[in-house]
Amino acid sequence: MRIRITDIPPEGRDLDFSLEKDAFNQRLSLTRAEIDESSVQPPEYSFTKSPEVQLNLMLEGSTVVVQGRIAGEYTTPCSRCAEEARKQLEVPISLVLKPHSERNVEGADAEEEDLNFGIYDGEEIDFSDIAEEFLVLALPFTVHRSEERRV
Repeated sequence: MRIRITDIPPEGRDLDFSLEKDAFNQRLSLTRAEIDESSVQPPEYSFTKSPEVQLNLMLEGSTVVVQGRIAGEYTTPCSRCAEEARKQLEVPISLVLKPHSERNVEGADAEEEDLNFGIYDGEEIDFSDIAEEFLVLALPFTVHRSEERRV
């Protein structure tokens, strides 16, 4: 979901959209395949429905403040028994985006490592990419089926 900066009114703008499930699952499997085989492999994840994104965009000068959430349901092998575990994931999104031209060179290193800070170039921002990044970073490395289902 690409939005032009000029399309964010002074009172803000709400965005509600879904990530395309099959395309997102494909990107997850490609990312997993790119990891060096000598490294510990993350588990395989498959989203069962398209993740839903709800964002509120506020414009403060040329800075875009993003607040919201992304939620989805995925399956992955249980770390204990290897049977399929089905889990819900809801991730809060809180992000400040500044234009590249206003980047503070003095504090650039600290800003680049802050997950709640980003830089944008041009007149548009792709909020699908941002939502995907928050979702992927929130996926747990180990997943267990619920305790009541274990025997």
